[in-house]
Amino acid sequence: PDPYFYTAGNDGDIVTEFYSVAPMLEFPFSNESLTDSMIIISEIQNRTAGVITYYGDIEIGIVIRIHVLGEATNIVLADASISLDDKDLEDLVNRYQAEHKEVKLTLEGNKVTFKGRACHGSLPWEGVNAGLHLLNFLGDIKDNKVLKKIFVDYEKGDGKAIKGDYKSKYFDSSSYCIGKMKYEDGVLSFFVNMRLPENVTSEVAIENVKNMTKADEVKYLGGSEALLVDPESNLIKLLLQAYQEETNDYESKILAIGGGTYARESKNSVAFGCCFPGVDNKIHDNDEFINIDEFNKSIAIYAHGILSLGQDLAKDKR
Repeated sequence: PDPYFYTAGNDGDIVTEFYSVAPMLEFPFSNESLTDSMIIISEIQNRTAGVITYYGDIEIGIVIRIHVLGEATNIVLADASISLDDKDLEDLVNRYQAEHKEVKLTLEGNKVTFKGRACHGSLPWEGVNAGLHLLNFLGDIKDNKVLKKIFVDYEKGDGKAIKGDYKSKYFDSSSYCIGKMKYEDGVLSFFVNMRLPENVTSEVAIENVKNMTKADEVKYLGGSEALLVDPESNLIKLLLQAYQEETNDYESKILAIGGGTYARESKNSVAFGCCFPGVDNKIHDNDEFINIDEFNKSIAIYAHGILSLGQDLAKDKR
């Protein structure tokens, strides 16, 4: 049968995935093992080449668009490896592992692999950046102070080490996520995904990065303006009321976060849910999930919110 989930673009166009999370689940399916999970819900695609198959009837004049993306920059870098010829490499790896239990090191021949933990780019302090640990490991064994400083500057991801932990009345969690780095022709470069409050411009934050990190070169690759909705607006009040009445949680406060949202593309919109306070859904990590009870609760909250907003709009038109 046709798969229940499938990789497709707008209007059903077939998409060949190069870098994305591609859905894999098909019906019918079975889980024949009692001990091992056999059902693959999705898998991360990270390829530089792929076969694009066309099933149409047009022999000439067809246009196939190829959009190639690099590694994701808004996810904490969870895997990194390097090959070294140092003597006593096993001892060096064991020593670093003993001092940094948050990351896992494995040694195969002369290849050292670092396994961290991926997480959402707005919460880098909840992940473990394997790439930064690789640099710190090299800094240790090569006595390279520059590499060790990079680790100190960005390892926590909250900007405090570089005096870039900006805050505003509603936003208190500036973040600096490194999701991609490369070393080519003797040049080390990495991409920093910044999340800033509405009262700080990209130019100010970048100038601070230049001054505090002493980087040889810093380039601005683009960004989006902050999305901030008046907490006293009917939109926020009604959505908050829907959350409170459905959960009976009158203690949690409204907040601004560093997460990006497509809501910014429309006027009078805001990101709303559906994570609950104190719950780790492993956002952008392996085994990202949502609890079914919380999913059902979210449906009730959204239905309540939509009804309230609709009634408010109808009242305004009278």
